[in-house]
Amino acid sequence: KYEYRGISHPQKTILISVSRFSESFLRFAPRTIRNYPSHGVDHSVNIIRMINDFTEKWGIRVSRNERFILYAAAWLHDIGCVKNRSPHNTISASILLRNENIANLFTDLDNDLLADVQDVIESHSSTYNIDDLPPKRGAVRIRLISAIFRLIDACEITNFKCPAPVFAEIKDDLKDEHGTVDKEAVQFWKGHMNIKYLEFVKPHIRITVNSPSMSMKIIKRLVKEIESVQEIFSANGINVPVVQVRSREPGSD
Repeated sequence: KYEYRGISHPQKTILISVSRFSESFLRFAPRTIRNYPSHGVDHSVNIIRMINDFTEKWGIRVSRNERFILYAAAWLHDIGCVKNRSPHNTISASILLRNENIANLFTDLDNDLLADVQDVIESHSSTYNIDDLPPKRGAVRIRLISAIFRLIDACEITNFKCPAPVFAEIKDDLKDEHGTVDKEAVQFWKGHMNIKYLEFVKPHIRITVNSPSMSMKIIKRLVKEIESVQEIFSANGINVPVVQVRSREPGSD
């Protein structure tokens, strides 16, 4: 379950169409990232939940339009994976812009909304220099909203993303195009399965794991994403999150 908070009825109606449009692409994302963790509907739903949780726990006041942009980006940011994983961020934005019906839903509501959503989609990938975005477009703090979204996207890392029963069934089939074991994919699956919880406990992002070493690559990526947005958070008077890893292993922290 998930809910849209603090937005208008017309915005909620638009998100129904946006989610249906996105689901049709996300359903087929595995065709290009078949060995890797889910980037499907569950990923989008978890991001929506975390948008609500993070902004509440961090006490970040976002406007109606800013929250709507975050929700729309949650659905749209990974649809480009249907064609290619890299650069899926720009492919996602292109798919959105090419679909006149969906694009018009944003522009009919506000002339700037389509450009705002496009910016958040493109800048969620670490290859994009988020500092190139303008601080504001109209009343929307587009650089800050993009930074928040990048952080939230990077926080979707728990074992819900990679269920152990599924791994048990497919582990022997995780192979590359040459038919050899895809060691990187296996490492990702095991790393995500090892992460039990992620909580926002200001000023910490608290991660509970079974074994810290097994998920270190994933946790380091999250830390790197935080570093990429820390100046934007600071400039807006927002606490920069600090990752805190808690281990279930006796004697480990």
